[in-house]
Amino acid sequence: MKILRLIILLPLLMATTCLDEEIKYPNDRLNDIWVLGPWEISSESINGISDLTVKCCRFLEFVPDEDSRDFRGRFTYKEGARQIGNGFFTIDPNQETIVFQWEDQSESVYQYELDSGNDSVIFTFTEDGSDFVQRWDVVR
Repeated sequence: MKILRLIILLPLLMATTCLDEEIKYPNDRLNDIWVLGPWEISSESINGISDLTVKCCRFLEFVPDEDSRDFRGRFTYKEGARQIGNGFFTIDPNQETIVFQWEDQSESVYQYELDSGNDSVIFTFTEDGSDFVQRWDVVR
């Protein structure tokens, strides 16, 4: 009877221990930097003025592309359950920049800064003449 309990409980125990593990993509250079996985916006300021509205449900998700030797991958941007856009990203870890190439071929260049042990990233960029600072937290 003890063996039967062990056989039943062991898979359940193993499944719950895997829930908190970070998603890894084997042999991809992007594993060496902060980016892979889902991120949710937590704060934003525009022209130095903090936007005090509750930040909710805006997500960026980064996954690697087919070439594991580069710092390029694919991203998806969602608001709630609705996908707003996607495309490719390229990271330059030396310059601390990330270039988003949207599906419509437009590009956005953001400066980034890691915060809190790689659990948050701060993007700084200019869009339509306004300066933005956004904080994104890793989704666990």
